[in-house]
Amino acid sequence: MHVSSPIWLKVCVTCDRTVPTGPGQKGHGAQLADCIETVLQDRAVAGNITMRRVPCLSGCKHPGNIAVGAMGRATIRFHNLRPEKARVVVEMAARFQARGDGSWDEKAIPEELNDHLAAVIHAH
Repeated sequence: MHVSSPIWLKVCVTCDRTVPTGPGQKGHGAQLADCIETVLQDRAVAGNITMRRVPCLSGCKHPGNIAVGAMGRATIRFHNLRPEKARVVVEMAARFQARGDGSWDEKAIPEELNDHLAAVIHAH
């Protein structure tokens, strides 16, 4: 795996379905996606990372769900993320991207995200 392999961030934009939003209002997941997108515009931080808005990451009981991964690499899912965690999420994804061997090291998770780790699905 080369360092240049693209990393993706998938952000659930339907979180939190239990909180009603009015016309023109964005839900928790959409707000998180907006903040991550803003951070990704800073190419110095973002590197080779893309973001995709998805309808669900199966973490509905713990809104604020993202998944980080790449082809041939582990997928890491986080939950209970607030929009203010966007920068640390992108920085963590950039560190994951820099590990050219595709491996995942739990020590690479910033302390601010330790309580948000939901799952690590290792590549086959």
